[in-house]
This record gives sequence, C-alpha cells and structure tokens, in this order.
Amino acid sequence: MKFVRVLISATSNKEAKTLVTQLAQKNLIAGALVTHGQVMYWWKDRLVERKYWNVSAFTRATLKKKVIAAVRPLNKDEVPIISFYEILDANPDFLAWVAQNTFQK
Repeated sequence: MKFVRVLISATSNKEAKTLVTQLAQKNLIAGALVTHGQVMYWWKDRLVERKYWNVSAFTRATLKKKVIAAVRPLNKDEVPIISFYEILDANPDFLAWVAQNTFQK
C-alpha cells in the first residue's frame, strides 16, 4: 500500500478546519497539521501578499482523486493548491495508523 502527504491551501483558519473536518469524517485522511503564515505569489499579473493556511494531511495514494473532489467545493481559491507527496519511508506504526483511518466508502 502506498501513502501520501497532501498539501492543501486554505484562505482562512475556518476554511482549514472545515477542510480537515470534512475530509476526516469521510475517512479520506487520517489526520492533518494546520499551519499559517505570510505568502507572496503571482496572480493575474500582480504580486499578491496575504496570510494563508496550509493543511498537511496523510492518506492512501488510492484516495487522491476523492480528496481533490472533496476539497474543490470547500476551497475559496480559484486554483487551490492540492498537491501530493509520496511517503517513501516512515514509522511503521504511523503508516498503520494512516491505513486504519482511511478507506473508500
């Protein structure tokens, strides 16, 4: 079984909490870390500076399409960050926890 970390952008703390809650309740993620900070990025020919929240969640690689489908309607960004990073090596107990708490309904 392959596992991934998914990085999801959120425009507010409330949005980040909603994303984590919805994804966890659907067993699409085992859990997540939420962090925030100042960001700068190009958008529509201008440099934007603002606060952003990052959701770093853990799931199975087979759930990527379902995660994307669940995030899009909840995210206020026109082009939200939803990127996946394969977990090549990790604490076996952690991976067992991810497997136990994620599944397709």
